[in-house]
Amino acid sequence: MRTRSLPSPSASALSFARSQRLKQFEGLKQHAHALVFYVSPHALVESLKDAVEVFGAARRCCLARELTKLHEEFIRGTLEEVSAMHEGDAGRKPRGEYSIVIEGMQQGGEDAVTEELILKCLEAVGF
Repeated sequence: MRTRSLPSPSASALSFARSQRLKQFEGLKQHAHALVFYVSPHALVESLKDAVEVFGAARRCCLARELTKLHEEFIRGTLEEVSAMHEGDAGRKPRGEYSIVIEGMQQGGEDAVTEELILKCLEAVGF
């Protein structure tokens, strides 16, 4: 599979209890490196909503589902776009294992969110 990258030289892999998610997101929103969150399907919709609230609707991300499995899937877009895909009755019902890669805060130019850096970030954190 050919992949592309996120504009980040490093990444942090994180997972939070639901009660701590907003507080932890607030502490990370200024970081310049990509953030990788492991999320259960039951917490996906609320995690995406919280990410939109804290990081902003325009922050780019990639939602990776079922990594290393037959039905592996990458959904790229802004946090708002990806979140909207999973909301309400018309949205997609979350199933499987999810990782959310959120770009770091940009200081300059805008590079494209790509699968290569997503995989590099996941490899950097030991996935």
